[in-house]
Amino acid sequence: MINIIICILNIIIFIIIKSISIKNIIICDINIMIFIIMNIKNTIIFVINIIINIIHIIINKFVENIINIETNN
Repeated sequence: MINIIICILNIIIFIIIKSISIKNIIICDINIMIFIIMNIKNTIIFVINIIINIIHIIINKFVENIINIETNN
């Protein structure tokens, strides 16, 4: 009788441990996905900032050239 109870307890404990580990794996996967998404978002923002900076530089050079032409004339 005691053996049966111990066996049932072991099975229950095993199931609980398995469900906890599955939950942890799912949480870990979600954290990794969030990390990847945040990285992609940051990379996109970084690239957009670089593009905006390049556009600013081009516009500044263009404006400088126009000002130089105006002052030369």
